Amino acid sequence: MTTRAISIARRLWWPTCAIVALVVLRGCAYALLSGDRVNSRKAATIEAGIQNLRQLRFKQPVPLVVKTPDEAESMMEADLMRDYTDNRIEADAVAGALTGLYPAGLNLKAASLKLLKSQVAGFYDPHGKEMVLVEGGCRYWHLETARLSS
Repeated sequence: MTTRAISIARRLWWPTCAIVALVVLRGCAYALLSGDRVNSRKAATIEAGIQNLRQLRFKQPVPLVVKTPDEAESMMEADLMRDYTDNRIEADAVAGALTGLYPAGLNLKAASLKLLKSQVAGFYDPHGKEMVLVEGGCRYWHLETARLSS
């Protein structure tokens, strides 16, 4: 693996771990959302689980908000574009194709956003300082769990 590919993998490690942790914790609390309302009891359970997982305590309460998949995608795209330019993403796609990480000609930005939109049940928005829960996000967890257990 080239130094550039290792650098890319290292940059993506923490966000990937955070997303996986949120999906797992979200899946464990499948009754967190009822329509567009947050079950505060389940939210407290998840909050405690996150603090135990990270072995850190929250300094202040983190608001939970519910977003549609399209709203969440817009937030994720805005966050991605704060960290990367379109040219940087294209360069990473070319580097990934050269190392065999991605197929040649992949639109890395679109593919990343599509994956996030289809798989993320929730995430922390550091700019809004809130935990965003995606409507219908738990159904992805249940479908994946059913697929893995069969």
